[in-house]
Amino acid sequence: MKRIFIFLLSIMLVMSSCSTADDVVVKVIEHDDELVSLVVEATTGGDTRLALDGDATAWEVGDKITLAFVGDMGIKYTTLSIESAADIKDDGGVASFKGTAPAGRYPKVVALYPAIEVVDNELLLTAHAEDNIYLGAVKEYDSYLNVSSAQTPVIALDLEHIMHKVDYKITATAACAGDLSSKDIAVEMVVKSAGEAVSLTQCCGYQMYDGGLSNPSATSKSHFTAVLDHDFAAEPVVSALVFPFEVSDAELLFNVYVDGKKSYEIVKSGLSTFKMSAGRSSVVNLKISEDNKVEQSSSDVIVSDYTPDYKIKTLKSGFQGAMTIYGVGFRAYLTSGDYFDLYINSTAATDKSIAVNGYVWKSTMGFSNSDSTCFTTRNIPSSFGLDKAASLSENSNMVVNKQGDTYIINITLVDTSNKTVKVQYIGELNVEDGGQVDGVSAPADIELTSLVADATVNSGYYSFNGKDGKGNTINLHVNAEAATVNSISRNLYEYIIKGYANLEGYFSADNISLNGTSRSDVVSGMMQVISASDNIVNLSVNLTFADGTEQRYIYNGAISAPADNNIYISATKSTIVGSGRDYTYFTAIQAGSDVTSSCTFYVNGTAIDDNVYASTAVGKYSVYAMKDGVRSNNTLEITVEEYVAQPIVITVDKQTIVANSIDSATFTVSQAGNDVTSMADIIINGVRNNGHIFTTDVAGTYRVYAKYDDLESNTITITATEPDTSNRTIVFADGVTLTSGWYDVNKVGQGDNGDINMCWAAAASNMLQWFQDRYVVAGNTLPASAVSGVSTESAGNHIYELALMHLFWNEWDNTYGGHSNEAITWYFEGHLSGGEYASEDSQAKPKSGGGYWKSVWNDVVSHVYTGYEYIVIPDVIDYPNIYTTVWNNYYIWGNGTDLLGVERLAKFSELVVEAFKHGMASMTVNLSANLSSVAHAITLWGYEIDNATGLVTRVWVTDSDDLTKEPKEPLLNEYSVSISEGKSHIKLAGDTRYGACYVSAIVPFSGYGSK
Repeated sequence: MKRIFIFLLSIMLVMSSCSTADDVVVKVIEHDDELVSLVVEATTGGDTRLALDGDATAWEVGDKITLAFVGDMGIKYTTLSIESAADIKDDGGVASFKGTAPAGRYPKVVALYPAIEVVDNELLLTAHAEDNIYLGAVKEYDSYLNVSSAQTPVIALDLEHIMHKVDYKITATAACAGDLSSKDIAVEMVVKSAGEAVSLTQCCGYQMYDGGLSNPSATSKSHFTAVLDHDFAAEPVVSALVFPFEVSDAELLFNVYVDGKKSYEIVKSGLSTFKMSAGRSSVVNLKISEDNKVEQSSSDVIVSDYTPDYKIKTLKSGFQGAMTIYGVGFRAYLTSGDYFDLYINSTAATDKSIAVNGYVWKSTMGFSNSDSTCFTTRNIPSSFGLDKAASLSENSNMVVNKQGDTYIINITLVDTSNKTVKVQYIGELNVEDGGQVDGVSAPADIELTSLVADATVNSGYYSFNGKDGKGNTINLHVNAEAATVNSISRNLYEYIIKGYANLEGYFSADNISLNGTSRSDVVSGMMQVISASDNIVNLSVNLTFADGTEQRYIYNGAISAPADNNIYISATKSTIVGSGRDYTYFTAIQAGSDVTSSCTFYVNGTAIDDNVYASTAVGKYSVYAMKDGVRSNNTLEITVEEYVAQPIVITVDKQTIVANSIDSATFTVSQAGNDVTSMADIIINGVRNNGHIFTTDVAGTYRVYAKYDDLESNTITITATEPDTSNRTIVFADGVTLTSGWYDVNKVGQGDNGDINMCWAAAASNMLQWFQDRYVVAGNTLPASAVSGVSTESAGNHIYELALMHLFWNEWDNTYGGHSNEAITWYFEGHLSGGEYASEDSQAKPKSGGGYWKSVWNDVVSHVYTGYEYIVIPDVIDYPNIYTTVWNNYYIWGNGTDLLGVERLAKFSELVVEAFKHGMASMTVNLSANLSSVAHAITLWGYEIDNATGLVTRVWVTDSDDLTKEPKEPLLNEYSVSISEGKSHIKLAGDTRYGACYVSAIVPFSGYGSK
C-alpha cells in the first residue's frame, strides 16, 4: 500500500546534485539547523478536504501539512498546523498553517496534506493511514526562498488533488433486481483509448457494495489497494482510487461481479475525451438489465488425485462469514458427523468466496489479518487422532482451487510428531440441502433483545444477562481482561466451563432457557464479537449441546447498565514499594460507567490531587472516593513496603570481539532479576555508549560499567583484537592496479565553470575511458566517432583530465545532477537507460543525440557481458542488452528489505563482487547517515574481501570532489567498509576530505569481453 505514497513523493521531491562546499558538508552531518517561524497560506479552490473526511470541504483547526524544503543540502521536512479559527478565511477555502522550519535558502518547497509524521528528518510512511487521498503542491522559486530569523516568511501554496475517488450508483430493472438482492456486488472499471485498455498504473479501481441494492448509499469507503495483476473474480476488494488523468478517444467498460462471478458488462462509448478530474468525487451511474448480462462457463466435474482420510460434506460460513482477528470463519462438516472450524485471512476470503491459492497453517495465537496466505483451525475432532491438535506443525497446509462455482480444497494437517491427516472438500460453499446438515435443519437464530451487565466483576470475569422477550435466556461470562461492566472487546472467544471463564480468550454460558427447555449440557461453542464501541456490541454465540444439536444467539445493540448506582473503586495493585516511583492507579465505576475523573480520592482521610498514588512512607493506607457528596461503596487497603535499593549488574554476551567495526558485543543490565537495559547508561572507557551494542575498529582493552537510578554496576572488560587479514583478497577491475589503469576526472574548483553538479559525468568519463582501453587491448580500433584520451579543448579556461568529461560539459544541460548509467547509454547508443521516467526538471538532460558508438554498437554489444543476476529498471523487455543499471540501497540491501546489520553488508558485498565479475562500477554516496543529504557519484576501481566472512572490508575509489585546491592531481582513495553506528547503512570511512560517507546505490558497468 505504501508504495503509492513513496511513488508520489518521489515524483515531487527527487533532485540529485553534488556539492563541493566544505561548510555544507559539516552542516548536513551535524544537523545544526536553526529553526525559525514560518506561515503557509494554503488555498484549494473550495474542495479543501474532499474524500478525506466525508463531505466537509473547509479547513479545520488542527489540520496539519508536511512541508519538504528541497535545497542544495538535500531535503528537510517540517510539519505545520492550523492553530486557531482566526487562521481560516474565505469560508474555509484558505488557511494559515503555522510552525517552524529549518533556516536556509531553498529553490523548491513541496507540501502534502494530510501530514506524514517526521522523526529525525525522515518520513514515517508506515505509520500513516492507507485510505487518505492526498493533496499536494510544489512551489519553485526563480532565485531562492530565504528562511531566516530576521523575518517570518509567508509561503502561498495552491494545493491540488493528486488522487481521485470514484463512487458507483447502481440501479437495476425489476427482472434483475431480485437476482441481486442481498448479494455482494463489485464493479471493475476499465478505461480504453482507441480500443486499447489504459495501463493499470494509470487507472483501475474497484468498489464493492455490502448487502445488495436496497441502500446503495451505504457503501463501504474506498481505500488504497494493490490493483496490479489482481484476480478480481477470485478475490474481490474494495477500492476506487485513481490518479487524475485525461484519455482521448475513450471508452469505459464496467464489469459487474455478483458474489465474485462476472455477471454483467456495461459499456459507455462515444466519449471523445474522458477526464478524471481532481475535484469532487465522481459518481458513475450504472443500470443493470438483461441486455448487459453475461454468462461465465463452468463445469461440474473436477478430477483430483488427492486421496483424503476424511471428506467434508458441507463447508459453510460458521459465524455469518464475518471478519474477526482469526479472519473469515468456515465450519467443515464431515461425512462422519464430526466438524472442525477453519479460518482464512480476510483479504483472501469472504463468507461466500475463498481465493485460489496455497496456504500454510499458523497457530491461532499468532494468526492475524496480515497473514494473507495463512489459515488456522479450531475444534479439531479427536477422531483425527492428532497429538496436540491446537498446536499443529508448520508443515500443515491447504491448497484451494476452483472450477466455475465448485471448489476443490485439499487440507493436510500434521501434528508435532509428524502424524498426518488429509481432508478434502469438493463442492460449492454454503450449499448442502439448503444449508441442512445430515438432513436436520439448523434451528432459527435467537435474536436477543437485551443484554444487561452485572454490577461487579466476579472471580476474574464479567457477566451479561441476555433475553429475547419470548422466554429464551442466556448468561454470558467473559474474562475481565476483555470486558468491563459495560463492554466486550472485539474478538473471537472459545467456550469453557464457568469456573475458568477468567481465562483470556474464553467465555462461558449458563442460565440457558431454549424454547421453554432449560439446557445445561453445552459441550463446545464460539462467541464472536464483530464490533464493539462504547457500550454497543454486535455479537453471535454458537453453542453445541451434548446431543449434537446447535443453537446460535445474536445481539446487536447496547449493553444495559446494571441497576446498581453505587460507586465501586479498584486499584491496579494493592502493594507498592516505598521508593516514591512505584505507583498504583485508582478507578471508579458507577452504573457501568467510568467516573474516575469525577471523583476525589482520599488516602487515610487526606485528598490526593489525582487517581495516582506513590509513597516513601512504609505502612498500610485506607482509600475511598467521593463523587457529588457520595462516598464509594467499598474501601481499598494499600500496603507500602520498605524500599531497599538493589544493586545493578551488567553482563555481556562475549568478552572478545574483532576490531573491524562489524563484530559486536551486546550488554544486558539487570536489577533484582528485572531487565533495565533500556533505562541504563553504559559507560565504555569513560564515555557513554550509544545503546547497548558495542563495535569498534580500534584494537585494545575496554572497561565497561552501567549507571541506573544513581547506582553503578560491576565493571567488566571487553577485548578488541586486530582483525585477521591473512585470508583477504584484493580485486581490481581488468587492467587496473593501485598505480595504473584507473582515471580520476576532477571538477573545477567550486564548480567555477558550471560543473558543480557533474560528479555523475566525471564518474561516467572514468568508466567509459576504462571500457575503451579494454576494447583497444582486445585488438580492436575505436570507432571514428569515439571520444577518447586527454581533452585538448578548453572548458571555461580549464582542460579536463579526459576528453569525455569535456563532452558531457559541452553537450548536456547540467542545471541539475544526474546519473552515470544515463550518461553511459547516451554515449554509446544515443538513448537514456531510464531517465525518461524521471519527473520534469529533476536531473541533467542531454542537448544532443549522443550515440558515439551507434554505428558499430550492434556488433560490439554481443561481446559485452550482460548476465547480471539483479536487474532494477523499468520495462526491462525494452532493454534486452543491459550492460549498466542501478542497484539501489532502498530496494536491494537496505531500507526496502528486512535485512539488518551485517546482513545488509553481506548483500552489499555480494553485489560488489558480482559487478566486478562483469566489469566495474560507480557508486552513489550520501554525506550523512540519514541518506537525505546531498547525493554524490564516485568511481569504484577495486575492493578487498574477507574470504572467511564473504564481507567487503575495503574499497578503492576516485572522487571528483576529493580535492579543493587547484591544480588537482589524480588520487586513488582507500576507504574502510562497515555498518554505520545505529543506522545499519553501509559506511565508507578513510583519511579523505569527507571523513565518511554512506552508500545509497551501486551502478555496475560491464566490460568488453570480461567475465
